[in-house]
Amino acid sequence: MRSREPFLRNVVLAALLSCLVDACAVQSGLAGGVHLEHGGPDQATWSGHLAALKTPEPGQSGMLAGVDLQGSVGVDEGTRWLSGVRFGYGWAPASTAESMGYELHLDAGTEMTHAGLLEGYNGYLGGTVATVVWLGGTRSTSDLNGEQWLMKPMPELVIFGRGRASQTIHCDNADPECLRVTFELGIALRMALLSEFL
Repeated sequence: MRSREPFLRNVVLAALLSCLVDACAVQSGLAGGVHLEHGGPDQATWSGHLAALKTPEPGQSGMLAGVDLQGSVGVDEGTRWLSGVRFGYGWAPASTAESMGYELHLDAGTEMTHAGLLEGYNGYLGGTVATVVWLGGTRSTSDLNGEQWLMKPMPELVIFGRGRASQTIHCDNADPECLRVTFELGIALRMALLSEFL
């Protein structure tokens, strides 16, 4: 049985390296919802995630991308670990009190098992809609001119809803695990980081 540790180390390393570029962010959140299985009972589900993201700069719009690591628990079901990517478009909140922004992105990934990635070809595809709320005080460029900072933290609250469909490609279609649809609502804390030197 192969360990997940090498893969998890790579995820952590990728997250750290992503924060050496301008306007990156690290996000952690919780969600709850329901998953529907073909031929099986509906079940409540809870999940938590960590993500490293490339986001638009404050007050700007643009493409966003990121990598995700997620763990989910369902009723009468053990923990499932998933890794994936997200690509979409965002309108970042300005760096003023209670400013708001919005995001739309597609999510794709695979389940991790004790045998590693792509075991049984369990993949998922879905989408997320989110509202992003600036939690810091009002800051302007003039406030920063006299400061030297490697990474400027910028806290944001993310309220999101997402839907995902997962499919096991090689399996008996009568197996209820072949198709799983999940709907969740969640909340996350995002720490956006800007560098003066990049």
